[in-house]
Amino acid sequence: MAEAKNILISGSSRGLGREISRILTSLGHKVWTMGLSSPAEVDIRCDLLNLDLLKNEIHNCFDAIGPIDILICNAGTGKPPAGSYNSSELERYFLEKNLLTSQNLLFAAEPYLRSPGCSVIGISSIAALTDNSGAPEGYVKAKRLVNDLFAHKALLFAEIGVRVNIISPGNVFFEGSRWDEIRKEKPEFVKELLSERVPLHEFISPIEIVDAILFLSSKSATNITGTNLVIDGGQIL
Repeated sequence: MAEAKNILISGSSRGLGREISRILTSLGHKVWTMGLSSPAEVDIRCDLLNLDLLKNEIHNCFDAIGPIDILICNAGTGKPPAGSYNSSELERYFLEKNLLTSQNLLFAAEPYLRSPGCSVIGISSIAALTDNSGAPEGYVKAKRLVNDLFAHKALLFAEIGVRVNIISPGNVFFEGSRWDEIRKEKPEFVKELLSERVPLHEFISPIEIVDAILFLSSKSATNITGTNLVIDGGQIL
């Protein structure tokens, strides 16, 4: 394989982030995981909304081993919090969990981005690209602002040779994922979704996301920055 990379990925103690980090590790890369409340083991456990703590944790992690080759901003959620909240409270919740987590991580990690050749990848969602995703309004708004943030950073980071791109997945399926749960709970709904709303009639797999990350971070993509790579089986068409 190509040279092993130092990779930092947020939101990697569960869900898609955990799957991505597992696959990247199996490919021989050195993956540094980040998480907050999940009991799964991570290398950096801190609150991405606490910028001072985040900066300190990243400094401690990378001061000894060198700079970051690939930064993956994966932390985020489309799941509303438990309890009763008004629309403005929900909007703030989704902005904090999706936009501010990426914004803070980009700021804290910037001194450790290896230039030139470093790659920054934001994990967004097709919800930001269509009005028919069914996702919560606050989540859609937050992901659209995430896309704007990464486009802006692509322009700024180009001056130091760092490329910034976004991957927008559709419905990602793996064992233990939310779509795994839904397929068990509502098999007919899932069958209808794939048949009628996804032209290629398939779920997206985590390895497809990993392949996209590695391509966008490779020498084959040295002139690709500021792009949004959609992996959704044609769902937003």
